[in-house]
Amino acid sequence: MFYFLVFVISWLSFVCFAQKKRFGELYPTILIAMIMSLSSDVVTLLFPLWQYQDVDTNYPLLSRVLLDDFGIYPVIAYFYVQSLPSKLNKWFMYTLIWSFAGISVEGLMLHLGYMVYSLGWSLLWSFVSNWIIFGLLTLHWRGGMKRRAGSEVLIHPSGRAMIQFQQELHPLDAKHPLRSILTYPGVTLFQGACRDNVESFLFILDPDAEVPTKTHEGYELHYVMDGLLSLSLNGQEIQLHEGQLFHFPSTTPHAFKNDQTQPVKLLSILIRSELNEQNAI
Repeated sequence: MFYFLVFVISWLSFVCFAQKKRFGELYPTILIAMIMSLSSDVVTLLFPLWQYQDVDTNYPLLSRVLLDDFGIYPVIAYFYVQSLPSKLNKWFMYTLIWSFAGISVEGLMLHLGYMVYSLGWSLLWSFVSNWIIFGLLTLHWRGGMKRRAGSEVLIHPSGRAMIQFQQELHPLDAKHPLRSILTYPGVTLFQGACRDNVESFLFILDPDAEVPTKTHEGYELHYVMDGLLSLSLNGQEIQLHEGQLFHFPSTTPHAFKNDQTQPVKLLSILIRSELNEQNAI
């Protein structure tokens, strides 16, 4: 009964608190989490480092394992990935909290008799394993998001408008004058169509990512496709929501920041005359 209750609570939590509109973006990483969980359970059949028990109803082992692998593991992985910070020090603290939460739940299961260790396994080893698992999930999601961005069809969630690049998106060339923007953690910039002095981009800011104040020649226009963007324009702070369009002369001091727990995506158009390598959007 314990594992059935955990399964139900996990998916109720998902329904209530998950950022469900990001399911298409996050589910490949969640599948990786489930594969890792199932693989570890196969290993423990040969080397019983830990075992799941149900002291209340004595469900078959397979039922207990599947309820765990298809309940708490995918939901926890979804919650973990959906709020990943981009900066390394914040990621470290974020993952530390999740790892301690994981072994706390595991310790409670040990205390109540729903789980047993053997062959020298301990909470310390589980804590180390949590770091490895969360690290792999982070690497998979970061890499996957960048790969998907290059072939994404851009559709406004309201259905009122569809925006699609006329050519495939691609990473900035090494000599592109805007390439310096990629030195900021959590910032991604893909180039779309170019014509004369007009360029289009897919501009992505991960949670906690920011681009400090810049000025340069030209004029720029941005459309918020996803998320909530904090824009500082000539010292004035502005919050921009999905579906909002904004533009300004690039000579105006401007900075971008994502204070939210999901990425911000912008369709960006830059009309420029000159731009040197030290300047960015």
